[in-house]
Amino acid sequence: MRDDDRVLENFVDVGGRLLSIPVQRKKRLAVLTWLVEDFQPGRLYAEAEVNRIIQRRHPDFAALRRYLDEFANRHIDQLPSEGVFQKFPRLRLVRIESGFTWLPTWLWRTNKDRSRGACGSPLDRPGP
Repeated sequence: MRDDDRVLENFVDVGGRLLSIPVQRKKRLAVLTWLVEDFQPGRLYAEAEVNRIIQRRHPDFAALRRYLDEFANRHIDQLPSEGVFQKFPRLRLVRIESGFTWLPTWLWRTNKDRSRGACGSPLDRPGP
């Protein structure tokens, strides 16, 4: 049995409802991975529809949306530092945002990754 299966066994009831949102990041990631299976890849969803889909699994859809957003943004933000654009120079990424509330968190995370040497990208080399 996989670790994710064990986590789901402890956090999801027989009816497919989430009993509680895990506090530990690794367990929460297993639950989020399970939760995104309710969505079709490539399909655009209205906000109300996303809320309804998540609410079928757990009443606190707002918290789960925040965790899903954090999970998705963390992986998107790591693309440049992992050398994805050097490996695939024709790859284009468009990120559309109606506000800039994500900026402080993104700057903090980028600075944290750079200070511990986690980036390692050509863009992360010290200046002259």
